[in-house]
Parts: sequence; structure tokens; C-alpha cells
Amino acid sequence: MAKTVDLKRFGDRGSAGPDRRSAPGWSSSFAFRLLVGAAIVALLPLVITDHFYLYTVTGGAILLMAVLGLNLAIGGGIISIGTAGFLLIGAYTVGLAQTRWHMNPLPATLLAAVVCAAIGFVTAFPALKMGPFAVAVVTLMYASVASDLILRFTSFTGGAQGVSATAISFTPNEMWFLTAGVAGLLFVGHRNLIRSPMGRALMMGRRSEPVASSLRISTARFKLAAFTIYAALAGVAGSFYQMLNGPISSETF
Repeated sequence: MAKTVDLKRFGDRGSAGPDRRSAPGWSSSFAFRLLVGAAIVALLPLVITDHFYLYTVTGGAILLMAVLGLNLAIGGGIISIGTAGFLLIGAYTVGLAQTRWHMNPLPATLLAAVVCAAIGFVTAFPALKMGPFAVAVVTLMYASVASDLILRFTSFTGGAQGVSATAISFTPNEMWFLTAGVAGLLFVGHRNLIRSPMGRALMMGRRSEPVASSLRISTARFKLAAFTIYAALAGVAGSFYQMLNGPISSETF
């Protein structure tokens, strides 16, 4: 006789419908957590009335932008030690755009992202062919070279004196809302990218290149894209750092 299975032991898992008992509730959903995060961003200036503490928290949101890109790169097995170099280029791009070409710092942020993305692409394209260790060494050298070039071309970059660009004309509260809002948008985009086919391909390539190749996953292409995005986000973080602090120099980074 065939043995019957008591489906009641397994609850709803024996049916074709979803398991409602194991489904996440509203309080544990990403939308709820996003709503809580937005409420914290909105209420924080009311709780932190001291401008120094609000400045510190705003600086933390700026660093979060760079960390999101670095996390994406590390997710693909790419170790970069030159994040400060991309922050430097992003900050100098916005500072020079203000002083040399009289650009508004907000549109100049997009220019900083494009410049850093292009530099990241050129940096990573040959280095990725030599392996993750080569990327770490190249990015470490890149941070040093970027600083030396800034000191070398004094007539354009200001050399050791830096760039006397001004901070953006926002109040501390407005700067916090702008920075936290952009950081929040980048966080959502980063989360979706990690969960996308690109994110899964990056993690597969990090764990086993042969397995990824057997599944016809072009890990090199995804790693190059991840590093380019990482460089662009670091450039955006650097531009926000300049808008928050004003004058910058290579010593800052």
C-alpha cells in the first residue's frame, strides 16, 4: 500500500498557494524600513540642534555614498585601496568647475561622477586581467599618483594651496536633507543592483570563476561595470565633501 502523507503537518506548504505564515509582514518589509529611514532623515534636524553634530552626521552620509560603491566592488571580489583617490578627483572636479568655469556645484557633481567613472574604467580594464591582487596594487598607486599630479600642475590645480572653492550656499538642515536624500537613493539603487542578475553574477564570479564560466557568465564584464560604478559613487561622495566644506587640497584626502 502506498503511504499517504499528512499535508497538515506541513501547513500551507502542501498547497499550490504561497505560505502565508512564512511571508514577511508589513513591519519587516523593505518598504516599511524605507519609510522609517525617511522619517529619521526628516526628524533628525529637530533632534540634533547643534550644527557641529549635524555636520558630523552629514559627513557620515557622504562616506556612505563611497562605501556603497566599495561594497559593490568587493561583492565581485575586487579589492580597492584607492577610494581616497577617487574622492579627491571628485572634489577637485567640482571645486575647479566652480572656480574655473563658474558652474553650479550640483550639475558639476554629475561631471565629477562621469570623470571618476572614466578614470575607474581605464584603471580597472588592464588591472582586472591580472587578477584581484593587481587591482589592489594599481588602486593604491593611483591614489598616490593623483595626489602627485595635483601638486605638479600648480597653475591649474593650485598645487599645495588647493582650490579656494566655496561651500554650497545651503543651511546645515538643507545640506543634511540633500546629502541624506541622495545617499538614500543610492542605497536603494545599490540594494536593487545587488539583487539583480548583475549582483548574482558578481557573487558567483567571486566564489568560483570556473562555475561562472560554465554557466556562460561573463564575470570580467560585470566586474568592470562594478568597478566603474564604484569609482563614480566615490566621485559623487568627493563632490559632496567639497560642497560641505568649501576649500580643499590634496592634504585633505
